[in-house]
Amino acid sequence: PLVDSGFSPSKLKNVESGFEIVSGPAQDILQNYTHLAKTIADRDWCISFRWGGDLNECACVLAASAGLVKLCGAVAFYPEDDLIYDLHRLQDDAKGCLDATG
Repeated sequence: PLVDSGFSPSKLKNVESGFEIVSGPAQDILQNYTHLAKTIADRDWCISFRWGGDLNECACVLAASAGLVKLCGAVAFYPEDDLIYDLHRLQDDAKGCLDATG
């Protein structure tokens, strides 16, 4: 994901979906979110996901974030609510999005 950018197609529950992805130096994030310095620590990269109003897209972003948290020790931050997600919340919220779509 460090070199990926643009739309990333995904499929959940046999439904085509996806999200926008962009990556860059983690230090760039600290310009706007200085309070994350301790949390980001020595991490080099920030991978940002964007999704529209579709809950399938939201579930894709949450699932991708959960994978990065679990496999890479990533930090999942939602700036809109100034929220740092843990793995369980990412998984629960992804399931909630999928349940809401039927």
